Amino acid sequence: MYQALYRKWRPRCFSDVVGQTAVTETLKTQVASGRLSHAYLFFGSHGTGKTTCAKILAKAVNCEHPVNGDPCNECASCRGIDDGSILDIIEIDAASNNGVDNVRELREEAVYSPAMVKKRVYIIDEVHMFSNQAFNALLKIMEEPPAHVLFILATTEQHKVLPTVLSRCQRFTFKRITADTIATRLEYVAESEGLSCAPGVLPLIARLANGGMRDALSILDQCASGAVDMITEATVADVIGLAGADAMYTLLRAIAEGDTDVALSTLASIYDEGRDLVSVLGELNTYLRDFLIQKTAPNANLNSLSARYDMELFTSCAELFSVSELVRGLDVIAQTQFRISGSLNRRIDAELCIIRLCSGDYAEKEEVPVVKKPAKKIVEQPTPKPSAPPVEAPAPVAAPIEEIPVPAEEPPSAPPPAKEDLDAAELWGRILKHAGLAPGLAVLFSKVTPVLKGGTLILECDNLMYRGMLKNPQNMECLRKEAEVQYGSPLTITVSEPVEHTVNEPLEALCKELEQIPNLDFRVE
Repeated sequence: MYQALYRKWRPRCFSDVVGQTAVTETLKTQVASGRLSHAYLFFGSHGTGKTTCAKILAKAVNCEHPVNGDPCNECASCRGIDDGSILDIIEIDAASNNGVDNVRELREEAVYSPAMVKKRVYIIDEVHMFSNQAFNALLKIMEEPPAHVLFILATTEQHKVLPTVLSRCQRFTFKRITADTIATRLEYVAESEGLSCAPGVLPLIARLANGGMRDALSILDQCASGAVDMITEATVADVIGLAGADAMYTLLRAIAEGDTDVALSTLASIYDEGRDLVSVLGELNTYLRDFLIQKTAPNANLNSLSARYDMELFTSCAELFSVSELVRGLDVIAQTQFRISGSLNRRIDAELCIIRLCSGDYAEKEEVPVVKKPAKKIVEQPTPKPSAPPVEAPAPVAAPIEEIPVPAEEPPSAPPPAKEDLDAAELWGRILKHAGLAPGLAVLFSKVTPVLKGGTLILECDNLMYRGMLKNPQNMECLRKEAEVQYGSPLTITVSEPVEHTVNEPLEALCKELEQIPNLDFRVE
């Protein structure tokens, strides 16, 4: 049965782990000296060796014949841990077992001595996924665990782990593995597997892995499956969905020359080949970043670049851009990458990005339309109200808008109708519209029945909650002020209380109506 390369070539001892020397040397020393902690926390990005080192540590502390802190991988304990037959080494995926009940089961089980090895080891992966209740349930057993228990917690997000848990662990940080280190390991694996790789392929895979050895081995494994004779850069581009160096240099030259036709045609060809546009923008971003590094720090080590380029071709293309163009171009791509993840049409976003890069239009577009200001504007005094005696308005004062800004004002509302023409419902609607109440209150108060009697507006409302909100002093003050404006003179607003009828009132009213009917004889018993 075929086994994936990242599983087949997983390190079996600390000496095989690459790129984490500080961590592995410290753990080897602790195992060799017997100065082990009861709890460890391994933190770092994915694929950097956290779970691998946890399994090696579990073997090392239970190995019958350790070699300078490394497991021998030959004794019964090491072989049993490797093949999973020893049940005292327990791996827990906190992403799917993150409840307090799962931790309670762990606590109940931890008190029992291990059946086959010296120490029972709990490896909890993605521990940051534990709920707060689960963390609190774990605290006591982590603070004072039995002598035969060892906890190894692994996480990619240390900030989500409770500080009380962190304080009970020895913490080890797993850094991203450098591209050169990954490439060297890939070269060893490829040679051992009999894989033929073109020059530059393994450094390209190492760069794409972004510091993770597991990702690099997975990419190599996938490329080996898709290659016929030799793994080339084209093979990697097809597998990962990259545009490739030739297409990227064509696109970059078109951007530098402002040739939108060629740039969009190149992007269309890349898209038609099934490439992921997010990856294409990432490639473009990488090239511009490396151009910028080469221009601003020409004497820096080539390791600061993201890949091993054809330096003659790379330099000739970089000379087409100025530093300011590269900085602004990186900003445009970053804006597009931020938006494109939730976009309904990624192709349009990518095309807009290319158009902006070609045209030199690096400014971020406004999300709302901008009203252009006229060069000058006449500022006039407000027109007097019709009710006031006519007064001759002063001469208009002209001033440039740059010196005297004119705030935008809402068009004045229509003058209130004459009192004799007012309808109570219409008046109440105008009051609610202009009183400045919260939208929710205006909707609720519109259900009130208004009655206009003389200079009093009576609000009839059977709902106890609505009456309480109407009587609120702040709401009532807003209503009274607007009522005076809409009515044209002071207007009293009152909230009527619901009428409480006696039991006999409806019956008496019915009797009076029946008495008015001729030739009807009735009695009330």
